Amino acid sequence: MGKKNTTKNKAFKKGKTKRAFTLIELLAVILILGIIALIAGTTIYNMVEHSRKEAYKATVRGVLKSAEHYVTSYPLLNRGKISYPVVFTCDGKECSNGIDKLEVEGKLPEGGQIIIENSSSIKASYLRNDRYCAFGDKVNIEVNKDCDKIDKTSPTTPTGGSLGKVEGNNPKGTIKVLPSGSTDDHSEVTYEYLVDNKPDEPNKDDKRFTKSTEFDRSCGKKYYGWAIAVDASGNRSDVFYLGETEDGENVYSEWSECSKTCGGGTRTRTNTCALVKEGLSEACNTQGCSYEAVVTTYNATATTSTYTATSSYSCHEYHAGGSGGSCASDCVSNCFVYADGSGNWECNKRACGTSYTCPNGGTPSGSTCKKTVYKCNGTDKLNNKTCTSYTCPDGGTLQGTTCVK
Repeated sequence: MGKKNTTKNKAFKKGKTKRAFTLIELLAVILILGIIALIAGTTIYNMVEHSRKEAYKATVRGVLKSAEHYVTSYPLLNRGKISYPVVFTCDGKECSNGIDKLEVEGKLPEGGQIIIENSSSIKASYLRNDRYCAFGDKVNIEVNKDCDKIDKTSPTTPTGGSLGKVEGNNPKGTIKVLPSGSTDDHSEVTYEYLVDNKPDEPNKDDKRFTKSTEFDRSCGKKYYGWAIAVDASGNRSDVFYLGETEDGENVYSEWSECSKTCGGGTRTRTNTCALVKEGLSEACNTQGCSYEAVVTTYNATATTSTYTATSSYSCHEYHAGGSGGSCASDCVSNCFVYADGSGNWECNKRACGTSYTCPNGGTPSGSTCKKTVYKCNGTDKLNNKTCTSYTCPDGGTLQGTTCVK
């Protein structure tokens, strides 16, 4: 009887460690689950709603495509030209203009119209089914559950902007001052542009309007700029004129004076078309420049040489005074005569005279010749004792006494 039931006590102790959620904890869990369910439900609803709207947009595009087919096939039926605008009214059974019916696949809209303003402007005007209402062209279709909530008001016409002048040789021109000033009651607006070579104002629905501000340039062309404002629903403002500009004709001016008279210069010309890059400059006066050489004088180098003179004898025949005779003229040793005191001439009393000559321009001195030669840089200059040299500074080439560069 004194033993304790330890097994039961252990079980009891273990049981004491278990604890249930408090009321606050349960409420927190329920709140979190509710938030998750709300978020998931909203997300799922939005996804479903978006899918339904996209499906209805596809239906509307199908109707618009049928209208396009009507426009293209009309002349093929030999019915002449279409008289615009053409309005088809849809009532859930057909879309008719009172004469023709659009061939539409699938379920037809229960109300609204298709308005064909021209071959490039076809719009859905409040096309309705049992859930949605649609407005716009095949590119921009606005869908809402309430037709009254569809934005059908065009933005105001832009009030600023300028095409500006073309300049430089970039083949792409750019609108210099972008338009501004347009407002819309339902959304922000964006601007689209059209630059054309014709002055005729385009329609605001012209498909050539784009968001690009660039345009192609060409010599001799004029450019006319236009802009529109577009809201989130695709509604377009009236067209705003951005002004005009032009590129000149491809005509060159006369060449300018050459920048140098010799030694290679440059001459330039302009072209009335700023796009032209070639033929605006060329080389000229490529011949070398001539100028006076620098003159320097210096003493020639003198060289004196000696050599034996060439000898010769002089023999003269004289008549003796009064006797009519003559002296011997053998010219061997004694051929000169002289007069004695009586006035008579005697023969052969003096030795014959000897003369010396120097060939090659020497100067005789007794039986010896002397010759002095003057040279400038190894070249004989005869009796010229002064040398003259010509030099070309600045790298010129000497031609005679003139330098050429």
